Amino acid sequence: MSMRMNTHMTSDAAWAELRAGNARFAAGDIRHPNTDKETLRSCSQGQRPFACILACSDSRVPVDLIFDRGVGDLFVVQAAGNVWGDDLMGSAEYAIEHLATPLLVVMGHNNCGMVKAVYDQGELGGHLAAISKKIVPAVEAAKKTTASGQAGKESALSPVDRAARINVWNAVEDALSNSSVIRARVQAGACEVIGAFYWIDKGEVEWLGRHPRQDEILAGVEKT
Repeated sequence: MSMRMNTHMTSDAAWAELRAGNARFAAGDIRHPNTDKETLRSCSQGQRPFACILACSDSRVPVDLIFDRGVGDLFVVQAAGNVWGDDLMGSAEYAIEHLATPLLVVMGHNNCGMVKAVYDQGELGGHLAAISKKIVPAVEAAKKTTASGQAGKESALSPVDRAARINVWNAVEDALSNSSVIRARVQAGACEVIGAFYWIDKGEVEWLGRHPRQDEILAGVEKT
């Protein structure tokens, strides 16, 4: 995909590209597109990534490979536990506002070491405190549903994986609630924000879609 093709891509088209790329990766049919010299020359003049992805820093989550994409396709921001900090949120805002990226994906994964650490130990020390503090609400919610037996359709998941999925939704809500840039682009129909969950043992991305309370979240922000 050339930079020119990225320029006017819709969020639906961007999502379709990600789905197709992950299907290839999971099937072992990896093509490594946009890694040729012509792509390098084209991208040296600028970038038009068609998706921005917040993912975990876990070494088992190589984002560009998972979606079988190449140079200039994806704008990737990563942190242990796939949670936002000011620098990561600012990076996503840059992609969405200045590069006109039409799709923002928040992607968690199963067997997440960072989520497990918080699940087992609670808030962590040192520089991990800022990260773990943002994961604690998801862990507490997962523990509550486990204790009450109200996990619903996610009862088959391990408690840690359940927390990791809740953490994805919390990060999606965080983007919609706390970034005026992202919120404005979503309300204008210029960007979509969706959740995803990567299964590291299968190489497959499970698409969670829009936050089920997106309209309520956006309306709530407008009232404050």
